[in-house]
Amino acid sequence: MNKHLLKTAVFILSLLATSCEHFNIRDVSSENLDTLRLDQQPNQNSQDKDLKLADVRRFIGKRPSEVKLWETEPLCTDLQRILGNEYVSFVELMKNATPLKEEKLIYSIGSHPDLSRIGFGYIIIDPDKNLIRAGMVKPGKHSVYGAKVSEVETPPEIERKCKTIL
Repeated sequence: MNKHLLKTAVFILSLLATSCEHFNIRDVSSENLDTLRLDQQPNQNSQDKDLKLADVRRFIGKRPSEVKLWETEPLCTDLQRILGNEYVSFVELMKNATPLKEEKLIYSIGSHPDLSRIGFGYIIIDPDKNLIRAGMVKPGKHSVYGAKVSEVETPPEIERKCKTIL
């Protein structure tokens, strides 16, 4: 039995080592709060769900600040819930965010407006699974909020950016 436990532990550590949110001695405070699923009323049919996701998709190619994405519901309320006290910092990091892209997932990356400070934020939306993950990365620290890495893939562009700062 100990042999299987050891194999399982090695497997889990190897998974962690290959993800953007990998275990890093400098980053022992990575957070992963609540899984965020876009609100859907129990009686809504799947067509209503698709309409909500179509609303997110209509912003592809536009900056979140341009379409006031952080003020739209239910995204605003849900981000406030999962980010808690970090919501204001996250919105600040995302003030100059890149236009929303869709490559299987919808995402945007923002950097700190004061270019002398290193760090960036990101949001990843998986419209097929109705999941959202927000993250803030600073040298030696990667805080994750919302969906776990195992639930939502990390786009390669965000992976590369993580590796340059962490």
